[in-house]
Amino acid sequence: MAWQGIEGHDRVAAAFVAGEACGHLTGSYLFIGPPGVGKATFARTLARSLTCLAPSPGLVACGRCASCAQADAGSHPDIDIVSKPEDRATIPLEAFIGDAAHRMREGLCWRLLLRPAVSGRKVAIVLDADHLSEESANCLLKTLEEPSANAVIILVGTALERQLPTIRSRCQVIRFGPLETELVERLLAAELQLAGDETEPAAIAAAAAASGGSLDRARLLLDAEVGAFRTRLLELLSRRPLRGVELARETNEIVEA
Repeated sequence: MAWQGIEGHDRVAAAFVAGEACGHLTGSYLFIGPPGVGKATFARTLARSLTCLAPSPGLVACGRCASCAQADAGSHPDIDIVSKPEDRATIPLEAFIGDAAHRMREGLCWRLLLRPAVSGRKVAIVLDADHLSEESANCLLKTLEEPSANAVIILVGTALERQLPTIRSRCQVIRFGPLETELVERLLAAELQLAGDETEPAAIAAAAAASGGSLDRARLLLDAEVGAFRTRLLELLSRRPLRGVELARETNEIVEA
């Protein structure tokens, strides 16, 4: 049975449930796996459960307490989520230690030092950990090395190779695998049905089959322009001699679009 509605990652969920039951669920974690498989969703759901005031056995949030209500509203004072702004190449330094006028009086690292306001612990989630600048990573290191006793820190990335060695060595790595094709197809179909989209089942099945286990990629492949480009790309790659200039030009055009 899927843990709190999250399918495809029962093994990961079971490890966290066991860790909580033994009282060992503390410290820093690095979630690694392909994009679009549910790592961020899992991290947010875990944060909600860890801060719930009346969790059920199996690390399941009650969904009724004040803490769950705040988590659902995105306003929980003990859950801190940091991500890369769309207009930035990296997560800005001030997200961790505050701007120049408020160094170590604002930001995630400072907030983790505060006592929990609602629940018994604090949870910090760093999305887009692939885009930590070296400066930001260095500021985060001490917090990862010596997290507060009541804090859980979760970094979400796609590959170990994209994380600084100093970050990797200070976190427990949790690996998320690609989703099964059948699961991607089912989730995608349910999502489209809910949105009132009447995409043909054959198209959904084709997108799921080519998704590599990523729901995000499956969604993208249903886009008409992206689908047409994928067909065109395969055609260009099959030609001999390879037309590098044409390939580069058309690829750049779709990326810009």
